[in-house]
Amino acid sequence: MRIILLLITCCLIVSCIQTRTPPVQVTYGERQSLYFTGRGSAAGIMMDSVLGGADVAIGIAIDEGIAKDIESAIATNNPGFSMTAVVENVLHEHGKIEGLQSVIIDKYGFQAMPDDEVAPLIELQLIKNGGIVLKLKSSRDSTSSITFIQAKTEGALAEQQLSQEVKRLLTHAFP
Repeated sequence: MRIILLLITCCLIVSCIQTRTPPVQVTYGERQSLYFTGRGSAAGIMMDSVLGGADVAIGIAIDEGIAKDIESAIATNNPGFSMTAVVENVLHEHGKIEGLQSVIIDKYGFQAMPDDEVAPLIELQLIKNGGIVLKLKSSRDSTSSITFIQAKTEGALAEQQLSQEVKRLLTHAFP
C-alpha cells in the first residue's frame, strides 16, 4: 500500500513540474540602445536652408547625443540596467498573460513634448501562441512626463518613467 501511495505521489509531482508554463522570453528588436526623438529632428528642419541634405544627418546626431546622455544618467544610477529586465519585472508584477510566449522590445526611450518636457517612448511586440502578434506603442499624448533636464541628469527617475510606461501599456492591453 505504501509503495502505491509513493508511486502516485511521485507521478503527481512529476506531472506538476512538467505542466509548469515556461517563462516569457524578452528580447530586443534591431536596436538595443535608448532612443530620443524630437529636438534633433526639429533642428535639422530649421537648418535645411543652410545645409541642404546634411541637415537630416545633423538632426539625427543631435538626437543620438541626447539619447546617450539619458542612457548615461540611467547607467550611473543603475550600472546593470537593461530594458529586458525592466519588461521582465513588469510582466512578473502584472501576472500571467494567457498564451504569451515572447516580447520583443522594438524601441524604448523618450520623445520631446511641449514645454521642455519629455515622455517615455515604448514600442513592444507581444507574440502569443499561434504566432499572433500584438503591437503596443506609447502615444504622443502621454500624461507621464518629466523635464528634459531631469531625463538627462536623474537616471532613477528616467528608469522609473520607462517602467511605468511599460506597466501602462500592459495594463491597457490586458486589464
